[in-house]
Amino acid sequence: MAFFAEIPEPDPEPGQSQRQLYFDHPGQAPQHWLPGLAGVSAVVGRTKHTAVWITFAETYPRGVVITLDALLDPAGPDVESLHRHYLCPGPSSAEMRLGLLWPDRRRAESATEWGGGSPPGTRLPDAGPRDGALTLQMQGSQGGGITWHWSAWLWPLPPPGPVEVYLRWDARDIAETVTTIDLTSVVAAADRAEELWPLSEPPEGEEYGWFAYPPGSSRHRGGCRRRVRGPTGCA
Repeated sequence: MAFFAEIPEPDPEPGQSQRQLYFDHPGQAPQHWLPGLAGVSAVVGRTKHTAVWITFAETYPRGVVITLDALLDPAGPDVESLHRHYLCPGPSSAEMRLGLLWPDRRRAESATEWGGGSPPGTRLPDAGPRDGALTLQMQGSQGGGITWHWSAWLWPLPPPGPVEVYLRWDARDIAETVTTIDLTSVVAAADRAEELWPLSEPPEGEEYGWFAYPPGSSRHRGGCRRRVRGPTGCA
């Protein structure tokens, strides 16, 4: 005897038969692959009231998903102020700043959306990294109260070996720190990633994503959202 009872399917709504299109954009983790799991973590910032750690979590042939987590002591610096803006590593002195530096002097910084040596807070055209540059693209955050979580996309796939992770968070009294992490096992995990099904590349010379059509328009093309900068550095 089955545990779950069958639930009747609702009648289809009119006008919902149009097939959505999903695109594969290099500026984000692929949505049609199973990642190679790495799980290399390290504490990169800590004070009496704050602890921050980084995890190189999921690896793909073209990049790595990085997560940042923070635990905050409610008796420490003003926790409630974090609720008054969209907390995201960026160019503001109050926000957390994250940077990566490789032995060959290549670097990536969360305050620079498209890397390549451009100043904090600027965005280059959607061509992605150039001349071998590595890009640290912030993907969003979630949390509240005394726990916060961020996600970032590092692309292309970095070289194996050490990387220096820099963190600074003035609002939580964390001066600039540096932690060396060995990415050898992280990069090797890309060989264990598996493509499940193909997706098309974004069309050239055409807008796409959530911001490419008015609300309610039939031009909805899910799966790839263009990022737009808001007043606090993320949107």
